[in-house]
Amino acid sequence: MVEIQKNSREVIRIGESEYEGHKFVDCRIYYDDNGEYRPTKKGISFSHKIAQEVIEGILQTMEESNWKDFETTPGQIKGQSGDHY
Repeated sequence: MVEIQKNSREVIRIGESEYEGHKFVDCRIYYDDNGEYRPTKKGISFSHKIAQEVIEGILQTMEESNWKDFETTPGQIKGQSGDHY
């Protein structure tokens, strides 16, 4: 599982989930409930079969939006801070 700090009270968790025997990629926002993170309804789950298309769509949207200092290179995403995501 990957966890990304969204703000001081929320994180985004990206991981694998399963429903009725089918595996999914789950991207969901969790909130801090007195030191324990709990899931919200905010999120998306999708089949691993379309995961690459979803990733490419996000990258394309970011590039087309001309986000300052955003560029993609094979195997990594580089943001404005220089951090790799």
